[in-house]
Amino acid sequence: MPPPLFIMDMVHHNPGEPLFETSYNDPAAVGAAGFNAKAFFLFESPTLAIRWDGVEEDVFPAGSEPRAWVDNKADVIRQQHQACRAAGLKSMPRPTWSCCHRR
Repeated sequence: MPPPLFIMDMVHHNPGEPLFETSYNDPAAVGAAGFNAKAFFLFESPTLAIRWDGVEEDVFPAGSEPRAWVDNKADVIRQQHQACRAAGLKSMPRPTWSCCHRR
């Protein structure tokens, strides 16, 4: 029997509740525990970091509070995925779920 392709950490936070404080939030700790991939929580999906500039310019206008939120979310997601790569983990966002921003 071949070894599993992924040994995935799928610890996630509950929507509307404070984030869990756990070593499983740290990709280095996840890798040290024997995992080779990390799944990300719905609200850490790259779908949330889309500005939609090429579709319609006024969805998140430059300088607006919603645009700042999207830009910040993109930075946070980028940092999470970079930390996974640095720890030797595959990063598994949840892009299959459809998320819409609320204006």
